[in-house]
Amino acid sequence: MFSSSLLWLGSQVAQSRDILSVRPRNWALIGVMTVIVVLAATLRVVDVTENPPGFFTDEAAVGHNAHTILTSGKDEYGTRFPLLFRSFGDYKLGVGVYATVPFVAVFGKTEFAVRLTGVVLGLAAILAIYFLATAIFESRQIGVISALVLAILPWHIHYSRTGFTEMLSFLPLLIFGLYAFVRGVDKKEWLLAGGVLLGLTLHTYRAAWLVVPPLVILLVILYRRELITNQRTSLYAFAILVMMALPIVAHLSSGAVDRAQDAGLLRLSLTGWEKIRLFAEQYWSYFSYSFLVSNGDNGLITRHYLPGFGHLYAIQIPLMLVGILGLLLKPTRKKIIVLALVVLFPLGGALSDTSPISSRSIVGLVPVSLITSYVLVRLIYTINKLGRPYSRLMTGIFITLALGITLGSLVHYVRNYHESYPSVAAGYWGWQEGPQEIVEYFRDSSEDYDQLVMDGEFNGPHMFFQFYAQERCRDGGCITGNLESYRPDKKQLFALKPRHYSGNYEYRTVHEIRYPSGEVAFLLREVINATK
Repeated sequence: MFSSSLLWLGSQVAQSRDILSVRPRNWALIGVMTVIVVLAATLRVVDVTENPPGFFTDEAAVGHNAHTILTSGKDEYGTRFPLLFRSFGDYKLGVGVYATVPFVAVFGKTEFAVRLTGVVLGLAAILAIYFLATAIFESRQIGVISALVLAILPWHIHYSRTGFTEMLSFLPLLIFGLYAFVRGVDKKEWLLAGGVLLGLTLHTYRAAWLVVPPLVILLVILYRRELITNQRTSLYAFAILVMMALPIVAHLSSGAVDRAQDAGLLRLSLTGWEKIRLFAEQYWSYFSYSFLVSNGDNGLITRHYLPGFGHLYAIQIPLMLVGILGLLLKPTRKKIIVLALVVLFPLGGALSDTSPISSRSIVGLVPVSLITSYVLVRLIYTINKLGRPYSRLMTGIFITLALGITLGSLVHYVRNYHESYPSVAAGYWGWQEGPQEIVEYFRDSSEDYDQLVMDGEFNGPHMFFQFYAQERCRDGGCITGNLESYRPDKKQLFALKPRHYSGNYEYRTVHEIRYPSGEVAFLLREVINATK
């Protein structure tokens, strides 16, 4: 019964014609898009330096390197304008760092500058999805709703409030790159822009290394006739793409340690069949109800999700099923691109050593937004077609219900994000809150101490010294460690977690730092004397 109903509804969606009989005037379109962008910006900017709680070391590294590029043209290791930034024994891809430079120039080396970069990249993706949806489905209505859907999705809200600029720069470049290619089929000058933009994606986020190459191959196959017709421009575009890929190929061939290899499924000590089975399990986990709606990543690392919430809204699941079926029943070359994105988006996570991880599958936001908006517009047309003479009433009821359910889900998510997320995501497996207050307290009290000894239980703790107090922490002024670093000949300030203080010393507590939950996170103490 359900499958036959789904098949019928999918056929109606597939057969419905484009709704272009009434094109919105430019001023109305600009007004609607402005409202969407303002809504999206509000959801992302409010309290952005306080929530997510803390400032993760990857964010600090991006901000610090953006600052060194701005002031000296070099990264933290002295390399002039690198394409890959060495960091924590690994490498960060360059686009996200360079995108942060203008914001650091305006707002300084601050948490706000880094996270505002993420917000703006998120807004750029929202604008980009409007253009791509309009080009693929030849409907401004679908374009507008795609932008609205992406603006309010928990998956996108969560990450575009962070300074994870590698991941966040990937989305707008990929979307604009696909848009440029689709436009380039008819206007060949756009092909060059498509080559540049898709080439740049390879320098944003490692998931692009898995998604973009097969996507480009598919585009070449689908549009081979047009590409052959515009042979010279096509070759130029392809040459640009290859040239931009060469530094990545050289990097991976150099033997340098890279996160993509270190955290990859292939490095696991498993047989070939076990790896295939694990890949299949992890791949399908990205289509599970748990990941999409009820529990999100459902792992220890709360940086990636709000516990108890998925990355989409429950109302989207039937819409996605109907939409995929509709695209399959009446495919076009443009629609095949959308279906390909559905197939490709889990690859970045499925080939990792653990799944599901929403950051590595972030490209899933593109087909989700496109298909959800496609189905909504088509369903409105179908209701109009089936519901006469009460079509306006039925359409009004449908739109009211859809908006009501979505708005209720959005409010529920946002309320929990601001009320409960800081309490559950401030610790080690979350955003590791504490280093800012520790280093700033030491900096403000620098006349009273020779050295700060900060707990080393962070990812890349030295980066916080460089970000918050680079000058004061030079020449051993700040170190990571524990009570073994105690030197009676120095006036030291220890900033350790309570459990890391032993009974072998007497202390004077000068300050304490608490997580948003009220739990004591760090005690800032001076050692008075040794008792043993």
